[in-house]
Amino acid sequence: MKVSNTALSENTKNLIQQINQPIFEQYTNFYYDKMESKFVAQYKVIKDTTWPDCDAYSKFDKLPDAIKQECIDVHNFSPEIYYNSVKKDYGTYKTQTHVTVNDTLSEFIQKHINIIENKNVIDFACKHGAVSFLAKSYNANSVLGLDVRQDNIDIASSTINDIQLDVNFVRSDIHNYEANKKLCKDKNTAFLLGIMYHVHDHVNIIDSILSNNIENIIIESGIHEDSQPLIWWKTEPTFELISGWHQNKKEILVGYPTISWFDFIADYYGYTKIDQLKYSKSVSKDNAKDYLLSRAILLYKKRLT
Repeated sequence: MKVSNTALSENTKNLIQQINQPIFEQYTNFYYDKMESKFVAQYKVIKDTTWPDCDAYSKFDKLPDAIKQECIDVHNFSPEIYYNSVKKDYGTYKTQTHVTVNDTLSEFIQKHINIIENKNVIDFACKHGAVSFLAKSYNANSVLGLDVRQDNIDIASSTINDIQLDVNFVRSDIHNYEANKKLCKDKNTAFLLGIMYHVHDHVNIIDSILSNNIENIIIESGIHEDSQPLIWWKTEPTFELISGWHQNKKEILVGYPTISWFDFIADYYGYTKIDQLKYSKSVSKDNAKDYLLSRAILLYKKRLT
């Protein structure tokens, strides 16, 4: 059965829109707030020497009406216009209508279908469950999808009715290491996809999965390409609860590992790398220009003792 591009029901599509559209709007607002300094710098470029300073979005409305009108009519410049440009640069929200799996990841998994067929598979941070369904379509014996967000579990569970594949979805926090260990005990293959550059506790997560002697693990992650540091740290917003450890903070520190780091930690737990694929994915940056995020898909297999 072909999973990718399977049409979703109206019920599932509506559920996705209800959940994801507000998150999309939060992203737009987050980056708009982050880019206030660029707005101020742009005002300094267009302002006449006789104009008052405008060092914040909120100060624009306090400018004389004639100056505000000239900014809008002549320079196409105002907080509202700037907000709409940020919104445009970060894309227009579109309701998902089909099950979608990253083509690069799908091809990699199909290449190694032997680690899925007749195996018990666990999919961490499964989001809407697309890869969980893909594994089941490749004749996995069982598939368990886990995600920290209940709304993702609700969408995945709704999709079961659309796609008619027997997959179990459970809300679980990847930072609950004891839960990870229990859930992995009877599993053969683990998926750790699109999550390891949204966390701070890389070693603990890997330990909770690989210490169970899982036979195979596929990791897909954004990566840091330089040799040093082994993990590059940055901040990200928490409103999507990607990390699961936000603790009511607006931003958290997360780390992008290198491939060398993944290789080192896998070798420490007795795993050999069987295959890897590096690729790039276009995303948007704070300057609202596209750039390519380096990513990698890595397959490790437990060494025989």
